[in-house]
Amino acid sequence: MDLRNQVNQRLRDGATYGAVIKFLVEHGVPGVNEENMSHWFKGSGDPEKGSGYQDWLKEQGRLDDMRIKREFALKVVQENEGSKIHEAAVQIASSQIYEVLTDLDPETITKQLQGNPEQYSRLINALAKLSDQGLKYEKYLDEVKQRKERIQKELAAAKGKGGITKETIDRIEHELNLL
Repeated sequence: MDLRNQVNQRLRDGATYGAVIKFLVEHGVPGVNEENMSHWFKGSGDPEKGSGYQDWLKEQGRLDDMRIKREFALKVVQENEGSKIHEAAVQIASSQIYEVLTDLDPETITKQLQGNPEQYSRLINALAKLSDQGLKYEKYLDEVKQRKERIQKELAAAKGKGGITKETIDRIEHELNLL
């Protein structure tokens, strides 16, 4: 782990500037004082000067957010027998759009509309498309359920008659090919 990450982790864990300075000296970085540490803790605000602790915290939050979304998508896929990755993607996209919409207040929306109204319409359009895809997907799931029920009825009827006929197999194959 690089020295910057170690310093930032110590700060996150509540280490004092003195403890961090001592750590730096022990690792070959002399000349750091509490004022330097204070500037580092607050962040430079200038990416060209290197990121400080606050910038590191934001990056850690972004990485955690990405990890949580990946874990959520994986959970959705696993819960649905690995066959619905697109459902996970739609769920994530929907939650991201929802987050954007909930962060907007009427005043902010008004300002955005005055400055760039097409951005808001793009967001609403994306939400409408996601909704449409969700409806199509639910229709597909319903159709799959109905076909599965027909196949199960065919199999149950075949068991009652002493076996599966060629016609029953053909009907089941037909139902499966339509899925």
